[in-house]
This record gives sequence, structure tokens and C-alpha cells, in this order.
Amino acid sequence: MVNEAIIKDIFISTFNQIPMNITHIRDKGITNEVFIVEMSNQKLILRISQEPNTSQFEKEKWEMEQASQLGILTPKIFKVGSLGETIYMIEEYVEGIDGTESSLDRSIIWRKLGEYAKSIHSIPVVGFGDYMSSPGVFEGA
Repeated sequence: MVNEAIIKDIFISTFNQIPMNITHIRDKGITNEVFIVEMSNQKLILRISQEPNTSQFEKEKWEMEQASQLGILTPKIFKVGSLGETIYMIEEYVEGIDGTESSLDRSIIWRKLGEYAKSIHSIPVVGFGDYMSSPGVFEGA
């Protein structure tokens, strides 16, 4: 579990502000610890990695930038960084509901996800793996 003081230090160093409220999001992910961080002017998502370096978050940031260029809705990434041994990504908080809470016909949701998947598969990449050695070049298993 991440210490709240570390979260405050991350936001002071990034935005020069102390968070007003920090909420730990539980049971919504398996890889990272996730927090909603409320600042005086916005809500943000803080993801703390279990990995020892920033490479996974750098890869995700690149992937989201590529998807966004194709018109796929993605949160804005404010920062990927580290503070001591704490690896983190700060991203935009997006209001909404997940698909299980939607009143839309499930076929509409699945159709849109299929459109997004088709677009994502058009992004040129080289290799396959968890680590991005340069933009669009992936390595590892």
C-alpha cells in the first residue's frame, strides 16, 4: 500500500499543489494501485506501478497518444515519472460509467469497441512485448 505522504509529494513536485482529497480505488485493476486525487481545480487519476521502472507507463502513454490521433477517446496523460522508488502515471479523470452500468444496448457498446479495435490494429509497430525500446518498437515477452 502506498503511503499518502508519497502521493502528496508527487503532486507537490508535479503541480506545486497539495491534494485536497485522495481516494484509493479498490478492485478495479490488478497491476497498479489506483487513486482519485482531487486538487483545487480538477480531479486526476494516479496510478502507482508494481514494476521497478517507468517503461510500462511510457509504453501506455505512447499507445494512448497513438489511439487519440485516430479519434479514440483516451485520458490525457499529465506525467509519467518516479519519486524515489515509486513509479507513477498521472492522467485525466474522466467522469462516466462503465459498460456494466450503461443503459445502452450491449450490441452498441460491442460495435464501438470493435471499431476501436480495428483502428488500434492500424497503428504501425515493430516487434511484440512488454517493453518499448523506442516509439513503436516493442521487445520482451
